[in-house]
Amino acid sequence: MIEIKNLFLSYGSKEILKEINITIKEPGLYLLCGESGSGKTSLLNIISLMESSYNGTYYFDGEDVSLMDEKKKLETRFSKITYLFQIPKLIENETIKVNLEIALGRKIEKKEVKELLEKIHLKNINKKVSSLSGGEKQRINILMGILRDTPVILCDEITSGLDEISKKVILSLLKEEGKKRIIILVSHDVEIYKKYVKTIRIIENGMMEPIKANRRLISFEPKKQNNELPLFYTIKHVFSLVLGKKLRSFVAIFSCCIALVCLGLCLLLTTSLKDSIMNELGSIVDENQIVMVKKEDSFLINESLGVSKDDAKYILSRYPSLNYLGVHYYFNESDYFPDENYCAYINEERIISLSQLSVQEFVDVEIIQNDEIDLFYLSKEKLQEDEIVLSFTHGEISRICSSLNVEYQNDSSLLNYLNDNPLEIRLYLQNESWEYQLESSFYLVGYTISDERKVYHTDSLWNEYIVEEVLQFESSLALEEEDYYPWSVKKEYYFFVELDRVNNLINSICKDKMMNDFTFHLMEKEYGYNLLFEYAHNSNLKVTEAEIIEHNNSFLKGYLPCNDDGYMVIENALMSGFSLPTLLSKNYELLEEYAELNATSEENLGSFQLNQYSYSSKEIFTLGVIDATKENYLRIKQDISEEKYLNPYMISISSALAKKMGIDTNLINNNVHILMLKSIEYKNGKYHNNFINVNLKIVSIVDDDTLCIYVPKLWTSSFLMCALQKKNVGMDKVLFTYSGSNIVEDIKYLNETYQEYQFVSPYLDYISSIDDVKFYLLTGLSIFSSFCLISTLLMLVVTSNLFVSEARKEIGIYSLYGYEKKSVKRLFMMFSYAISLYSFFISSITMVAIYFVLNKGSFIISFSSPKVLVFPLFVMFIVSLIIGFIASFASLGRIFSQNSLKQLSIR
Repeated sequence: MIEIKNLFLSYGSKEILKEINITIKEPGLYLLCGESGSGKTSLLNIISLMESSYNGTYYFDGEDVSLMDEKKKLETRFSKITYLFQIPKLIENETIKVNLEIALGRKIEKKEVKELLEKIHLKNINKKVSSLSGGEKQRINILMGILRDTPVILCDEITSGLDEISKKVILSLLKEEGKKRIIILVSHDVEIYKKYVKTIRIIENGMMEPIKANRRLISFEPKKQNNELPLFYTIKHVFSLVLGKKLRSFVAIFSCCIALVCLGLCLLLTTSLKDSIMNELGSIVDENQIVMVKKEDSFLINESLGVSKDDAKYILSRYPSLNYLGVHYYFNESDYFPDENYCAYINEERIISLSQLSVQEFVDVEIIQNDEIDLFYLSKEKLQEDEIVLSFTHGEISRICSSLNVEYQNDSSLLNYLNDNPLEIRLYLQNESWEYQLESSFYLVGYTISDERKVYHTDSLWNEYIVEEVLQFESSLALEEEDYYPWSVKKEYYFFVELDRVNNLINSICKDKMMNDFTFHLMEKEYGYNLLFEYAHNSNLKVTEAEIIEHNNSFLKGYLPCNDDGYMVIENALMSGFSLPTLLSKNYELLEEYAELNATSEENLGSFQLNQYSYSSKEIFTLGVIDATKENYLRIKQDISEEKYLNPYMISISSALAKKMGIDTNLINNNVHILMLKSIEYKNGKYHNNFINVNLKIVSIVDDDTLCIYVPKLWTSSFLMCALQKKNVGMDKVLFTYSGSNIVEDIKYLNETYQEYQFVSPYLDYISSIDDVKFYLLTGLSIFSSFCLISTLLMLVVTSNLFVSEARKEIGIYSLYGYEKKSVKRLFMMFSYAISLYSFFISSITMVAIYFVLNKGSFIISFSSPKVLVFPLFVMFIVSLIIGFIASFASLGRIFSQNSLKQLSIR
């Protein structure tokens, strides 16, 4: 089993052993004795295969030891050699049971060692080794040697420090074991061993007589060949070590957590920051929008000039949907006729005054159209210049009949009289400062029933005859120019258009290139609007320009005209909407309440839109540009199917808005209301706000998840002209709807093709800014994260080094037992992995918490799905493994390169 020939051992110039010859092939108890320093322990180290710096021949179990590699030596030690030291080599922070299991390389049960424990006076197998006395540890050491059941047991001064009784118990056990194993004892105390040992050899000056015991060979089959540390023990032992170094582990874990969380945030923001911000901005502006502006500055000349009569007739002939041409005078009777201004009818030289009838009603004459003749008591369809129709109440008809001695039977009784006797109506006017006096006669040939006094005529230009021929006033189309004569009056030619023709007419005029030199506005009338034209003196964008660009580029699908005085777009802020406070609701009374609460204000609502009324009501929605970031903001989208919108008071709404407003798809109740700030007057230190509440009809519901209304292309202009009587002064900007696939390239193409305009995508511009912010933010986080990772790695390397250095003896014990070096390394590598993986676990919880906080809080950053965490967590896991690997690799190299004896510190 053991065969040593001519063995020499020297440390430097000092010769420790020389000419050692040992041949032991049979069981027995062998004693090597000698003085301290004589080489006893060194010889045991050689026999145990832990010392290889010798000269000579050594065969163990028939194999030349000098030819064994480290792995073979460990396997041999694990299965064939037990080495018991003077100072027991135990794992202090583990129990007796665990130490025994490590020594044996297998699981044990208490009943298996119960008898042996009693012999060495130990009972609690689950007691920690660190709590045992020196004698108890030595008895555990011997117990492990006996239980290991190897053919060779080497004992180095194992009885020193024990009392006489304990020594005899131990030696008795060893003698019993010596019947079946080779047990080599080392001691300087020969006397106590004499009656137990078979052979005694004294080492003196490094030499001893040869040992020859080769009469009977040992037959030994090792029970266990796998000398790897059990994985379960490895994991459990590592975590107990981590918990045993709480402060050190906490510092390492804390720094590692900071590094991993920073890394995770970098990755999370990299993948989600842009999308999160874009999702938030998506509620403010559609990403598929392109803003077009003219490169030269737009300007308005401060003058208004109405169109001439010839141009007005040209416009009338160009658009058949215009009912007739009329003329509107800016006439204030109190300024012109302060001294006398009234009307009366003549009956047999009697002058009977007509209340509420003056020259103003003649100037503001109402036109009778052919389809309205049946609403009047009138015998002829066309009136002469001196013929008029007046409105009377029912009572007035009776009184006039009485004054004319006409029998009154019904309201038509007066008409029979007028057919034969036109009633003379005289107009009396006087202005003493002008020395002006006029008395003019007209003949009443018809009448209608109304509570409001009005003058009617069938000629749409009849009031032009009244003002300029009868009154002899000078007229001027220069609406803002100061007149030379005080008896001058401003006038504009207008066209009457019915309500349901307004949308189509405005579209036609705006898209007509021949009308680019004109601007227009609407004046609301009872059954429609008066459409007034002026010559345009501005270089604003024209609808025809937008129409041409849209027509020539298939990726543009519709547009909205924008003007700072109406529906505006603020491209830098990514907001669009009405420039004045504009609210929409199904609840008419709620809007009226808002108007009442804001009738006066300390601030200018037109400039700041500082609303006093709370928007918390789910029934109120806003279309104002300043409210574009609010939850109840409605976006305006263009509906390309424009035929269903007959007038500006018709809209469609999204299905999402219909659901919020409680409007059924069958549109049984399809009315909503828009409240707009119409005008502001500053008086007595406060702003007096005039609101208008307009009824809208919903004509369809569009399947759309966003809160929006759908309108025809030029609705923003036509609605403002109809509701607020605003002038169509052109467009400052055009908001195109983009439907292509590469907005960046298409914008580049537009700018190159139409160089007089500038095309921008506010969304893309903002993305670019976000990319810059994202770059700097992520660069900062990456630098900080890298610094933390490097610091963590260094700290973990230091921590692992300290841990491994402190566990050097433990590493030696595993080597002493013959455990495979790879599995021992795995155990100590797992310390770094345990720190890094524990850090990953805490960091993962932190990242999940950050995700939910950002998603639930009022932050601009939010995430659509928890799936965004998968990639950051995966990378954090990989990085934690890499940190653990580098730290363990850096900490293990020096210790594991040491000789097992040095690890055990027994030299």
